[in-house]
Amino acid sequence: MKTKIEQFHSSMAICLYSLLIGLYLFNLFAQIHILTYVTGILAIISIMISFSKTDKFIKYTGSIFLVIGILIAVMIEESFLNIPYKMLSMLDLLGLLSILPFITSIIKIGKYEHSVNKLLKANIHHLGQVYYRGSLSSFLVGSFLNMATLPLLINSLLKNLSTVSKEVKNKLISQSVLRGYSLCLIWSPMELLVAMTVDVTGVGYTTYLPWLLFLSLLLLLTDWLMSFKYKKYIYIKEDSKTESLNMFNLRKIAIMIFALALFITSVNMFRNVTNIGFITSVTLVIIPFSLIWSLLIKRFKAYLNYSVKSWQRNTSKLQNYFFLFLSAGFFITMLKETAIFSFMQQPFFAAAQYPVMLFAFIQIIFLMFAMVGFHPLVTFSILGEILKPLMATISPISIGFVLIMSSLSTAVAGPYNLSVSLTGAMLKTNPYSVSLWNLLFALLFSSAGTILALFFL
Repeated sequence: MKTKIEQFHSSMAICLYSLLIGLYLFNLFAQIHILTYVTGILAIISIMISFSKTDKFIKYTGSIFLVIGILIAVMIEESFLNIPYKMLSMLDLLGLLSILPFITSIIKIGKYEHSVNKLLKANIHHLGQVYYRGSLSSFLVGSFLNMATLPLLINSLLKNLSTVSKEVKNKLISQSVLRGYSLCLIWSPMELLVAMTVDVTGVGYTTYLPWLLFLSLLLLLTDWLMSFKYKKYIYIKEDSKTESLNMFNLRKIAIMIFALALFITSVNMFRNVTNIGFITSVTLVIIPFSLIWSLLIKRFKAYLNYSVKSWQRNTSKLQNYFFLFLSAGFFITMLKETAIFSFMQQPFFAAAQYPVMLFAFIQIIFLMFAMVGFHPLVTFSILGEILKPLMATISPISIGFVLIMSSLSTAVAGPYNLSVSLTGAMLKTNPYSVSLWNLLFALLFSSAGTILALFFL
């Protein structure tokens, strides 16, 4: 009986979330007033449906946002008939989250991750090489597979390092995989925090891209230099089978990199033609791009079957995101209509007289909030609104670099961040330990964004 109830709830969630996102995306072009209102009502229903299935911590956090938003509405005497209009600010993010399985599926169907995985095993002699291969593999596939990168590589590394002591193994895996993963995110067009930065600052993605690529490669090399300590550990295999990279594997990796470049080009062309936000452009390009890719590699039917199932599984598990982001979006929308919001802006306006102080302030806020459980997307949504007026006096691209690097530093040192908590769970260790092992790198990571930002003032 319980299984049938769960299946019913899962099916209802898939239908509701899909209808909500589909209607929102359609109405971006149709601009029909009544559909806007209906979308807001569906968002409210989604919050109610999601509540019972959310994780305990998310339930408390989202409820706080929701209750404060309602209290603000009462305080400013907002008509409750207008509440549906206040529920729409996070739907672009949720749209991208719900569509991501279609791009990850093509990597799975094309077996591109297998070729990258060969990097973890080919011609290894010491743990320093394992570290380099782990971070490079994470860096290469993270843009496409997103969070799925972590279990894929961690499981592989756990098997390969079965003869290594638990302490050394856990530290090596958490550092190499998370750092490589975080560094690919800073320039990925499918990373929500990057896409949000483009929309908030109004600076084109292609303006950020070369600098973020340069910064990610520089930090990757710096991390490799910092990890020299692992070279002293000899790599001992359980079996004598020799692994090696061949031209087939290298060609697949090259195709994947070329496809990413083509995807970025397609998104920017679509955005220029439609003149809609960057996040929505990425969302709308993913499916047709992936379908064409599957046709080119002659795996269309297999891709269609796999991607639909993957999308259904993913969508049925999005209740945490829908409850948290819709609640937070409502809270932020209501907050902007009060004097409290102006009061919150004052410390940032004061710090803006000294840009370095402002940038350092932003760094600290992201890491500090991540340590106590604030999702970086929520922190970003609040800070993005607070910082908008400052972009008239401080270079938007400078603020953009700081926002991207500071927010994504939590991907390696935020114990409640999904990437860190997932890594901790797979390694059977405390996520705070994972954060502590990566805290110095997280500070270097966010500070690199501040240093780069100073050059554009």
